[in-house]
Amino acid sequence: MTAERWNLTLKKYYERVKPTKARPIIGLMAVERKLLVLIYSLWKNMINYDPEYE
Repeated sequence: MTAERWNLTLKKYYERVKPTKARPIIGLMAVERKLLVLIYSLWKNMINYDPEYE
């Protein structure tokens, strides 16, 4: 929930996904999955997070 609140990229993603889901918690789960995939890919490739990268 904190990542959705403070990370602008994830906030935009949540606002886009939330209306398509039946409950808001499902939208939060989608944000959590996206964050975990991001963390794993950063760790696997040994690169730093760049918030301006899109």
